[in-house]
Amino acid sequence: MIKHRVLPVGRLLKQSVAVVVDGTRAVAGQAAGAGSASYTPRTAEEMAKIEKLVKRAINFDADRGDEVEVQNIPFETGPLPDAVQTESATAESWMSRLQADSKVGRFAGLAIFCLLIFLFIVRPLTRWITASSPWDKEIYTQLPKTIAEIESAYAGGGSGMVRELSNVSQAEQMMTKDKKNTAKLLQGWMGNQS
Repeated sequence: MIKHRVLPVGRLLKQSVAVVVDGTRAVAGQAAGAGSASYTPRTAEEMAKIEKLVKRAINFDADRGDEVEVQNIPFETGPLPDAVQTESATAESWMSRLQADSKVGRFAGLAIFCLLIFLFIVRPLTRWITASSPWDKEIYTQLPKTIAEIESAYAGGGSGMVRELSNVSQAEQMMTKDKKNTAKLLQGWMGNQS
């Protein structure tokens, strides 16, 4: 006996979510960057709103044992170490070079693509189409012939052509030798056809 059971894909047992929130920063001096920035942590009311928003986003269920924790921790805003700054500077220089050369690169890429299409698709296809096949000779024999081809076939033709030519020449010789009988023969043929 074969039994088929359809089971659900999965079941969510418990969710645990942690959220880190940065505080606000205010510049003490008049011009931006002239003075020092002071850090102000989020208020308890703001933290409660953020926690409520996160619970709605994850479909929080306390009966299931879900946990949500929201913490207010200042993010690092100090200057980067020299090694990281040089790496970012070189990355930016490469990006600026790529953006400057992007038009030239696009045209070069398009030209290379077209060349490859021509070399690997168009050229072999034209060679295949124009190449002679063994069936070409059969096709040429079935095509209508010109007068010049027919005359050359009779002049130097095969054995069947020579027989036809010899019969025609024999009939011509008989007509020139015996003109009386030839005329009677032609009248007889004409009478039979009409």
